[in-house]
Amino acid sequence: MVELAFVYYQIGRFNVNCKELTVDNGKDSIKLPVKVFELLKLFILSSDHSVAANDAIETIWNGNQGVGKRGFPNTIWHLRKTFADLGAENDEVIKTVHKVGYVMVVKPLGLAAFPTSDLHQNEPKQLSFINKHKYFAAVASFCLICLSVYMISNHFINSGSNIVLSKEVSKQTNYQGIEMHPAVSHDGKYLVFRWVRESSKGHLYIKDLLNEELPLRMLTNTSNEEASPTWSPDDASIAYIRYDETGFCQIRVKHLVTNQDELIDQGCVFNPIRINLDWSPNGESLLYSKQVNDSLAIFSYNFKTKLSTQVSYPSSKVRDVVAVWANDSKSIALIRERYQFTQLIHINNQGEEQVLLDNQTSIIGLAWDHSNNEIYTSFFKNAEHIIHKYNIAEETWQDVNKIPRPANLTISQTTGELFFSRYSSQEYIVQKTFETNKILSRVSSSSRDMLGSLSAVNGKVAFISNRSGSWDLWIKSELGTKNITKGMGLPLLPSWSPINDQFIVDLRLTDTDHYQLFIGDDTTGSLESIDLGGLEPQNPKWSFDGRSILFISSKNDTSGVFKYDLLTAQITQLTAKNEMAVVEGEDGYLYVSREWENGIWQVNPKTNEEKLIVEDLISTDHGSFYWQDKAIYYISRSTTEDVIKRKEITGKTTIIDSLPANSIKRYFGISSIDTESYLLTLNSINDADIFSVQIFKPNQ
Repeated sequence: MVELAFVYYQIGRFNVNCKELTVDNGKDSIKLPVKVFELLKLFILSSDHSVAANDAIETIWNGNQGVGKRGFPNTIWHLRKTFADLGAENDEVIKTVHKVGYVMVVKPLGLAAFPTSDLHQNEPKQLSFINKHKYFAAVASFCLICLSVYMISNHFINSGSNIVLSKEVSKQTNYQGIEMHPAVSHDGKYLVFRWVRESSKGHLYIKDLLNEELPLRMLTNTSNEEASPTWSPDDASIAYIRYDETGFCQIRVKHLVTNQDELIDQGCVFNPIRINLDWSPNGESLLYSKQVNDSLAIFSYNFKTKLSTQVSYPSSKVRDVVAVWANDSKSIALIRERYQFTQLIHINNQGEEQVLLDNQTSIIGLAWDHSNNEIYTSFFKNAEHIIHKYNIAEETWQDVNKIPRPANLTISQTTGELFFSRYSSQEYIVQKTFETNKILSRVSSSSRDMLGSLSAVNGKVAFISNRSGSWDLWIKSELGTKNITKGMGLPLLPSWSPINDQFIVDLRLTDTDHYQLFIGDDTTGSLESIDLGGLEPQNPKWSFDGRSILFISSKNDTSGVFKYDLLTAQITQLTAKNEMAVVEGEDGYLYVSREWENGIWQVNPKTNEEKLIVEDLISTDHGSFYWQDKAIYYISRSTTEDVIKRKEITGKTTIIDSLPANSIKRYFGISSIDTESYLLTLNSINDADIFSVQIFKPNQ
C-alpha cells in the first residue's frame, strides 16, 4: 500500500480524502475502488507527479505483469473518468505524455485538515449514480425516519398506481467504453446491452443480474455493428439490429437455446443513440423504422405471416424514429421528428393518432410500463434531458426523477425498475494549427460548449452552450464571454461573416415551433430576424463573398439549397435533391451533403451539373466539412479513429490529423478559420454506463 504524508490533499479545484478514499469538487463526492485510489496516491507521491505503467504494476499489482497489464489501462481510465464526472475538463488533471506515461498536470497540495465547503459542512454525499453511500449512524437514522414519513404521505403518485420505492440510482455496468441499449429479460434475471469498446465495433453482451461474480456472455461477434436488443416474451430469443459501414441494416433474431441466428427483415434504419426495436407482449410482432421515400415510418413484422406492414404514416421530411408496444400489442407510442422539432405520438388500435407531447426540442428515451399503463420518456427541459411519465387514463404528465442525461429507457415489469443509459460526453472547442496540430486556444467550461465559429475578422468565437442553464448563443473575446440570446430560444449553428463583424444564427424562439434566421452585429449589438417568406432555414452558412446567406429548406416536399441576397432580400432556390448542408467555394461551386447518403457533391449552381468528390463523409456528419484554399476539409471516421482530411479539387487527399474514434462531435464537428488553423468541437470523455432506479412496486 502506498503511504502518503497527509490524509487530505487538494488537486486544483478537487479535494482528496485518503481516509475515505474519496475525491470531491466541493459539491459532489465519488468513492474510488482501492486500486484506483492507490494509483491516485502514486501520482501524488511521485516527485514529478508522473506514473509509468511498469512502476504502477510493480507497486499496485505486486509485479504481476499478466494481471497488471490488463488492469493498469482500466485503472487509469477509471481515475480520469472520476475527475471528468466531477466536472474536470479534458487533460485538466491527468494527461498522456508520449514516452513518459501519465502525468498529473496540477501539483497536489497536502492539507492538515479537510477543506470546509457546503459538501463537508453537512454529511458527505455521493454522485447520484453511486450505488452505496456511507452515512454517520445518526444521520442514517434520521434519513430513514424522513423516508418513512415521505413514503406514507406520498404512497400514490398522481395516477394512484405508481409507487416510488426508492430514488436511489443503481449502477448496473461500469466498463471501459460505451454501454447502451439495455434490455431486461422478462424474468428480471438478465440484462442484454450493446457495448462499444475502444477501437472496436459495438456488440451485444448478457449480464447476470442476480450473480455479479459471473462473467459477461458475448451474444454477438461479427465484423458488423450490432445494437438495439429486445427479448421475446418467453426470454428464449433476442431480436437485434445489425448494420455495416455502408449503412445496410438488418433485423435479426438470436435463438438462445439453439444459438441459431435468423434474418427477419432488411432495409431498416438505425440511430445509435436510441433503441430502435421492440418485441410485442403477445410475442407475434416486432416494431422498427424503415425509410419511405423522404421520411421514416414505423413497420411491424409479423412472425406468423412473415410480412412487414407499415403502421405509421408521417408526412414528407418527417421521421418516426422509435416506437414501443402497449400491453394489448395493438396500440403503440412513437417519437416523431423533423428539423430540431419532436413529438410524442400515441396510435390506438384503430390507427388514430393523438399527440401526447408537442413542440419539443428533443425526445430521447421511450418505454411503456404495462403494469400501470404509463409511458416513460426523457425530453429536453431546462437545458438537459429529464425523465417524465404520462398516465394514459388520467392524461397527466409527471417528473419521475431528477436524473441527468438519461437515454435508452427500458422497464422490467418483474422488478419494477427503470433501466437507462447515461452518457458522460462533455463537449469543448479547440483551435488547432494545420502545420503542427498544436492547440492555439480553447472554449471550455463545466457545461457543454459546441458548434463554434471563429471570426477571421475580429478573432472572436461564437458558440452554443448551456452554461447559463439554458441553451444560448455566446461570444468569447479577449475581454471575456457574453451571452447573446439570454434565453430567447434554442440557437443552432452560429457563423461569422467572412468580411465584417456580422454573424448569423438559426434560432427557434421560445413558444414557437419553427426556426428563423437571425443576423447579428457584434459592433452594434443588434440581433434581428430575416424574413424568408415562410421558408424554415436549416444549417445556414455565408456565401464565399459574404454578400449572401445560403441555407437548406423544404419546398414542395423536397429540401434544397436556397440563397438569400442581403442587398436585395431576394431568395433564389439553387438545388432540390434533399441536401442537408452546403458551403460555397471560391470557384463558385456549391459543395453539398445529402440526406441518407454518404459523401460530398460538387454542384454547378448555374447548370446543376454535379459530381461526387468525397465518398467517406458519413451521413451523420453531414455538416462536418468546409471550403478553404481550393480544397474541402472534412471528417472521415472509422472504428478506430476520427481523421481530418483535406481533399483538393484536383483529387489529391491529405491527412491533416487523427484522433481516437468518437473524439470529434458528430454532425457539425469542424469549421473554418483561415489558411493556418481550424476549429473542432471535441468530446472530453466518450463514455456511457447503464443504471437502474425503482419506479413501482411489482406485483407479488
